[in-house]
Amino acid sequence: MSLYKAIMSAIAALFLLSACQTLSTVELRDQTQDELDRLALPEATSRLDQIFLRQLDENLAQNEALRDLALSTSLSVASSSTLSVKGKSSSLSKSTMTLTYDITDRVSKERLTSGTLTATATSGTVSSYYGQEQSKKFISERLARTLGDRLAQRLRLFFLNRETP
Repeated sequence: MSLYKAIMSAIAALFLLSACQTLSTVELRDQTQDELDRLALPEATSRLDQIFLRQLDENLAQNEALRDLALSTSLSVASSSTLSVKGKSSSLSKSTMTLTYDITDRVSKERLTSGTLTATATSGTVSSYYGQEQSKKFISERLARTLGDRLAQRLRLFFLNRETP
């Protein structure tokens, strides 16, 4: 009887797995690239914007096309907070960076999507003040790159699920 249950369980698992659809990164890129090519990226206004937009541009790998969709972004860094463990303070600080984005159709002025992404990191394990400042700078740049990656993924998923006109 247990052999019968094992065989039936295996068959049921095969049916479940065959119903799942997988989508490779290449297929995802191919299905969304035409829409992403229409997206006009904003101009960088700060060093962090420049790092973020460079990372986003590398992820999107846009071709020359009519840019009729406008992307607007805003990066903000929350004040770092000192972490403490069991009442004792340390030199560790937590940094949070928030990205707010908005995609608008330039022709119809319709907002297609908007949202907020957040990334956090800890810095300051170095004992010198100079090292701590360099660590905070590096953390901000790394968070900007991370948010560039996350926004590229979010945009690909948005355009994958969007009904094309």
